[in-house]
Amino acid sequence: MDISVRTYWTPKKGNSPSEYEDAFCVQTPGGPGLAGYNDTWPGPAGSESAGHRSAVDGIAGPNCVARFAVADGASESMLSGPWARVLVKVFCRLGWHPVVQDQEGFPEVSVGLALNRAYCSWQLWRDQYLRARENRGKPVQWYEEPGLRAGAYATLLGLELAFAGDNEARRSPGFWTAVAAGDSCLFQVRGCQLVKVFPVEKSSEFGSSPPLICSRPGPKQTSFAAVAGQLAVGDRFYLMTDALSAWFLACAERGETPWEILDALENPREFTFEELVEDLRRSKKLRNDDITFIRIEVTG
Repeated sequence: MDISVRTYWTPKKGNSPSEYEDAFCVQTPGGPGLAGYNDTWPGPAGSESAGHRSAVDGIAGPNCVARFAVADGASESMLSGPWARVLVKVFCRLGWHPVVQDQEGFPEVSVGLALNRAYCSWQLWRDQYLRARENRGKPVQWYEEPGLRAGAYATLLGLELAFAGDNEARRSPGFWTAVAAGDSCLFQVRGCQLVKVFPVEKSSEFGSSPPLICSRPGPKQTSFAAVAGQLAVGDRFYLMTDALSAWFLACAERGETPWEILDALENPREFTFEELVEDLRRSKKLRNDDITFIRIEVTG
């Protein structure tokens, strides 16, 4: 089984790549990992220039797992970009398992282990950040302390593809599972049909106050939504942060096929990701925000 992965990202118009507060991570079997984060601070969001098209192709053998994640740091909170990067990294390393069924058969997700790992990773990063500022002679100022105490906030969407063993592959190539907190979205297209939208199902539901994951542990954890399904050869999954998700869903509600526009990015001679984003922003179809998009195709 082969998978093809393309990633795209760009900061808000008027911002530099170092101000990009989204994050993404890709971990494929048989291929290199790819991440849109940087463990240093300050620094660029990734090793590529903004809007760069990155490709990762993998060969998913029997019983292999591939993981993908996007996160959107909340600009209103301090250090939200680095917290988003921690979340996507932890998801791709660990997954957020187990996924179980409730009494009515709907999927639920237990995220305690992975979330605890994220808290630990964040604390280590935060300590390094504070020491680095001290060493540069720029310690945290009094007006920054409330933001540090409040914690950083971000959304998260994670997708795991679990490929079947040799015997099971005759029936299905495998299964997929997604978890989400907030309004970063997954869209599954099979053939010419949009068959799954998760977790936001209507464009009117996008707002200014989505559920967020806080870097500060508390008695009340963020609730996560979960969904699962079977894979089929030719399935395409589109993972994206909220601004592009809202555009995609509004198009689909009008009977349009926005995935065909995104698929056309495979041929940059048609138009580039930067040109598409600029055109959508200029026509007021896409609000000015950090944009992150991962396209995954199960190619057989």
